Amino acid sequence: MLAATVFTTFLSGLAMAEPSGSSVRYVADAMTFPAALLSILLAHELGHFLACRRYGLDATLPLFIPGPPFPLAIGTFGAFIRIRSRIRERAKLFDVGAAGPLAGFVLAVAWTIVGLRLSHIIELPSKGSPLEFGESALFWALRRLIVGEPPTGQDVVLHPIAMAGWLGLFVTSLNLLAAGQLDGGHIAHAMFGRAHRVISRVVFVGLVWWGVLGDPVAETWWQWAGAGALLIWSLVLSLRPPGRKLALNVFLGLVLLQIVAQINSETSSASGVWLVWGLLVYLFGLDHPPATDLHTPLSPARRAVGVVCLAVFLGTFIPLPIKALVN
Repeated sequence: MLAATVFTTFLSGLAMAEPSGSSVRYVADAMTFPAALLSILLAHELGHFLACRRYGLDATLPLFIPGPPFPLAIGTFGAFIRIRSRIRERAKLFDVGAAGPLAGFVLAVAWTIVGLRLSHIIELPSKGSPLEFGESALFWALRRLIVGEPPTGQDVVLHPIAMAGWLGLFVTSLNLLAAGQLDGGHIAHAMFGRAHRVISRVVFVGLVWWGVLGDPVAETWWQWAGAGALLIWSLVLSLRPPGRKLALNVFLGLVLLQIVAQINSETSSASGVWLVWGLLVYLFGLDHPPATDLHTPLSPARRAVGVVCLAVFLGTFIPLPIKALVN
């Protein structure tokens, strides 16, 4: 699986690297993309793994998942470890949940700085770029500091390493969403106990609403009607017990209708990825297995780390990640 993921992400690197210069330089630049991206994913999963080992929890080594290469995807669907042991103590749950995102974040920042130093500004082509990448607050600050602000009619061409850093920061924000059993959900449950149930549902509804309204593509009455029904149904789902097949099927149908509306539009929705992520959060479950010692407060040091995790999420969150021309 790792070898296959290296190959598919290398193909993505070939699509991102500039073909100018020698073929050796071109291939070498392309290879930097899987090297940087997979090291970020590995750091994230090893953070979880080592935290599990520290507490004697049974966990597998990281497993990488290959995917379609760029521009269909980035060559991988990420990596994961399987934790076979039940984590019952909130302090251990917090440490395991926070270790992964923080480890991946540190490496993502380092690769972003390296990649931005290798990036440069060019004149925009007459037709413009088929893809527009949004920026998190942290990436924007680093890009302004290292590359500068491009003049009108010009844009920054990201080196494959910088692209890997951008993706690493984006993946960090995805994992830190305080919903379900994501890393952010582990952290929220460890910090706030039963209030996680409410937080998780607020995040789910927020993802769906922002995914639809953040960059709307609805133009006709039926598209707006479908979008409105999806927004209302997300509220209904957040108040209903999980596991109802009819409720889930209605939600899937409304999401599919929203995707059809996007396909019929000239441009994709830059916020649509959050709608898809909201769907995944719901499918994987909004609730979290309760810790057995919720009456025991977390230490001040862990609560401080929790504030750091919130700051990392806010700094890496991209409201409008990617916008692509469809037609």
